[in-house]
Amino acid sequence: MKISLLTAILLIAPTAIAAADDFDDLVGWYETAQNERSLVTWGATGGLRVFDFDAHRFEKLMPAAVGSFVWDRGGMKREVSFLRNDEGRVTAFRWRESGGEGIAKRLAHYGYSQKEISFKSGDTTLVGLLMMPLSGDRHPSVAIIHGSGTSDRDNVWAFAIANHLALNGIAVLLPDKRGSGKSAGDWRKANFNLLAQDALAALGVLKSQPGIDTGKMGLVGLSQGGWIAPLAASLSKDVKFIIAVSGASVTVGEQVFHEMIQTFRQRKVSEADIEIAKEIFPLSESYMKTGAGWEEYQAKLERAPFSVRLAFIGRKDDWRWNWYREVFYFDPIPYWQRFDAPVLVVYGEEDEYDNVPVRESVARLERVMKSGRDLAIKVYSGSGHAIGDPDTHWIRKDFLDLLVRWTESKMKWRQSTQ
Repeated sequence: MKISLLTAILLIAPTAIAAADDFDDLVGWYETAQNERSLVTWGATGGLRVFDFDAHRFEKLMPAAVGSFVWDRGGMKREVSFLRNDEGRVTAFRWRESGGEGIAKRLAHYGYSQKEISFKSGDTTLVGLLMMPLSGDRHPSVAIIHGSGTSDRDNVWAFAIANHLALNGIAVLLPDKRGSGKSAGDWRKANFNLLAQDALAALGVLKSQPGIDTGKMGLVGLSQGGWIAPLAASLSKDVKFIIAVSGASVTVGEQVFHEMIQTFRQRKVSEADIEIAKEIFPLSESYMKTGAGWEEYQAKLERAPFSVRLAFIGRKDDWRWNWYREVFYFDPIPYWQRFDAPVLVVYGEEDEYDNVPVRESVARLERVMKSGRDLAIKVYSGSGHAIGDPDTHWIRKDFLDLLVRWTESKMKWRQSTQ
């Protein structure tokens, strides 16, 4: 379950409006006679998705004819039709496959409601999924900030975290990152300040919803989102807590260098070739920063082994040069130091050998801790960037439960677990 910053990069108060969709009345929770629950939701790029809790994935529910769909379960096709009562309300869905058929009944009072909404961040229209708990009157809430690259509601890692929070009484806005899913814009042209504004726009949507405790609103930054969350918090007093998951506390440049070296070692690149990469990296940085020295950089790159060349940008007109100029020297520590509300930071110990310099990140945050900040750090042994369980290879249940317990303890609310 590797989620890679380097791989992803290389390859204000808004008005919320309900997004129209012909499938709106089909979205919701369903349960079979065997007490197996399914969640039907909108796909980030259109159509419907079924969240498969056992396989830990989204499965497409594709329209086949009027009133019928094909449910693709990892290559196994199911014919699906939705059943309605005399008043036209959806009460269940029926599926048929080669091994038989079954019915899943609609659950009217389970989990959370879903609403696909569009909202503005500056001149850009973003779209996201609002997940509102059904029980209780006033809820704490979080806006999710995605990691690097293209990412949207179909990101199973992000959705699973949002789903667990919403099931446990925390309202969530899970957006499609700008330039991803149904959101307009282009993250390739967005610096961290712009992405921070997007996060605050999402928080503004939550603030406008009935049933939200506006004094208990926070941000959950995933991977790259762990850089953006404290920056966004420095721009708004609405942020009352932050959860950062696998977000480095070193600069972007340090993170990228660390991940490059670890990726080489995972691919069994020789230490001699890694030394060549270490010589090329500062030449690449110098050209990125000044626009000078291309010939020296290119000559060194052309002489490097193929496995090393793959890690570097090879063309002058590549969009990544401009992107790196905007973010390369970003340091989150000054923003963490300014934020005086509760913070939870979570790492997987094995990420040290993959995406994030965990030990250095913890050391820098602990220096913030010494200044008296309300900062908790949890490092999970045996887990990597996605905080996976070493036995199940899926997101750790104790990690998901920690997010709820910690939020409950800091925001002083009583959770209602379904």
